[in-house]
Amino acid sequence: MRFPRILDWKEAPFLRILIPFTAGIFFQTLSPIAPLPAWLLAVGCITVLALLSRTSTTLLYRYQSVQGALINLLLFSTGILLCHYKDPQHRNDWFAHHIKTSDTLLVDIEEPLTEKARSYSTTATIIALVSNKGLQPVNGRLLLYFSKEGPLPQIDNGSRLLIVKSPESIQPSGNPFAFDYQQYCSHQKIWHQVYLREDNYKLAAKRPGNTVKKVLLDTRKKMLGILRENIPDKKHAGLAEALLIGYKEDLDRPLLQSYINTGIVHIIAVSGMHLALIYGILLMIGRQLPTRWRRWPTLLIILTTLWAFAFLTGASPSVLRAAIMFTCLLIGRELPVRHSLYNALAISAFLLLWYDPWLCFDVGFQLSYAAVFGILLFNEPVYRLFVIKNRLLNQVWKLISLTLAAQILTLPLCLYHFHQFPNLFLLTNLVAVPLSSLILLAELALTAVFFWPPVAHAIGWVITQLIGLLNQFVEYVDRIPFNTTQNIPCSLSQALLLYILIAMITWWWLGNRKHAVYPALAATWLLALTAGMLNWIASRQQAFVVYNIPGRQAVDFLAGQQYQFVGDTALTADARFTSLFLQPNRTARRVKPAGQLSCLLNQGNLSLFGPRSLLRLDGKLHGRLYHRNKPLSPSRRLPIDFILLSNNPDISIKELIALFDCSYIIIDATNSYWKTKSWTEDSRLLGVICHAVATQGAFVFTLH
Repeated sequence: MRFPRILDWKEAPFLRILIPFTAGIFFQTLSPIAPLPAWLLAVGCITVLALLSRTSTTLLYRYQSVQGALINLLLFSTGILLCHYKDPQHRNDWFAHHIKTSDTLLVDIEEPLTEKARSYSTTATIIALVSNKGLQPVNGRLLLYFSKEGPLPQIDNGSRLLIVKSPESIQPSGNPFAFDYQQYCSHQKIWHQVYLREDNYKLAAKRPGNTVKKVLLDTRKKMLGILRENIPDKKHAGLAEALLIGYKEDLDRPLLQSYINTGIVHIIAVSGMHLALIYGILLMIGRQLPTRWRRWPTLLIILTTLWAFAFLTGASPSVLRAAIMFTCLLIGRELPVRHSLYNALAISAFLLLWYDPWLCFDVGFQLSYAAVFGILLFNEPVYRLFVIKNRLLNQVWKLISLTLAAQILTLPLCLYHFHQFPNLFLLTNLVAVPLSSLILLAELALTAVFFWPPVAHAIGWVITQLIGLLNQFVEYVDRIPFNTTQNIPCSLSQALLLYILIAMITWWWLGNRKHAVYPALAATWLLALTAGMLNWIASRQQAFVVYNIPGRQAVDFLAGQQYQFVGDTALTADARFTSLFLQPNRTARRVKPAGQLSCLLNQGNLSLFGPRSLLRLDGKLHGRLYHRNKPLSPSRRLPIDFILLSNNPDISIKELIALFDCSYIIIDATNSYWKTKSWTEDSRLLGVICHAVATQGAFVFTLH
């Protein structure tokens, strides 16, 4: 199909439906309202539309803009209502509305156990509450963590457990601008978790389970066995598993970071590229069949294979999007009406959001649709910028134009979510995409001939060599100093302004609308003004942050556009901890490391930060305590603004009050659960302001 120069709204009605519908989902998630106003809005819109439909054609034409506004408002209210009624918390049978401390939970395991550093984890569906009154059916999902102290739990998909321990709410880390795990789980409809030892649960009678899911899990297990048997190198096998079926548990973490830094992590995530290859292969096979088999039988075979592969790989948003889009395209080919790629893409998004409205908050979902929409909109115009007659160079330019088109609409999202830009993405994609496609084809061939050991081992050797070549290339590029620009500050307002700028430039370029230059210039000026304002605010800031990092003490002192770290030095050497917990706040606040802040004086465990003092108590005091350069006398209560308790110091709140005249007591995440709970309760009884970062999130205090 020929790509249009610019989007034609008339050919993509579902795209027009999708925009207000998605806006309603965002509105309800970010600012929830009761369903009654949404119902009133929807009924009102339907009533007015019904009245307008009975008027004359002249009036209908005159008020067509009113009709359009009413339809958009109806779709907006539909998004709100869908989001409300899909939320399990609004159901009468949600388990949290009924559970008591003495109740036992009856749950069904959803997935096989996944090994973590200190536990095994899985998700479970809550079936019922068991109490002295009997069995009460309920609904809900739960995160389960099994201790590694005992034997390996003999639990798998389909197992049914009786849990005697009460679940706890999933707490946010509260680290500013960092990944919010609580919010992520809530979008998966999970709000509670429970940590289990051997005596906290017992196996109940195993349920029959979902036959289709069991077949898919068994097939996945079989495919993993085939890959591991024929690719002996564990590092290469881990990448092969991720490429073929999206299984990432065996991925080498430093290697994964290299793929992220070089901008080609998308080839590891099972996505539309995989389904496109399978679709192309099946289409080629279908063309060799007799004429009578080329229509509906071929269509049925292709669709069955695509959907089986989609569910086998875990049904991620990118795979589901591609499966639905290919389904729409294939069916559209057989219908006697003209179909649009934009409409097929919009239908796939609409169906996915109807099934799960919170998918629109998934970063993979956003990037997937932004990339495909960018390819549809920009690939042909970018490709036509240059005419290359050499066949080989023309194929290279095709791949470059495809990569550039995908990057245009994903750029604001990447800057907002990840705050980095892969400078060498063109080079890495030029090599990695064709090479990963060859690897994927070889893996599909391996799964087809696994029963023939000599051929399977030969294909496994080829896959090993190709993966080794790909890994060497990615790791080499990752070592180039300028391969990635990191720590790029980008707020939500700046990301939206970038999209406005791209839209206006697109309208001017592809729509030949010269007046679009003016809003594009306005968006550029607003971007510059926003950046300048945020930098000015950052230059005047003075604050300190106690981060919520389990088992670690971490404090950042921020002054202007510089910071100084105080805490566990091991954190600074661990790039994973830094990027996950510390760097998001530093990037958002536009600060860089300083050897020594002029307004900060550290004397042992005492930090004097401007007019404020922070004492870190971890069981021992290093040296003599000073306050404003004067020794502190133990004969009177010592004036301290903040006391930070770390590493379970043997001291009570009552003793602290007797020793120190303190405004705030901060309990960091290095302390045990029971100590934290005891200190928090004592502080409440004694009227002392206390902040426990493990339960309340990171502590942020702004001086000005």
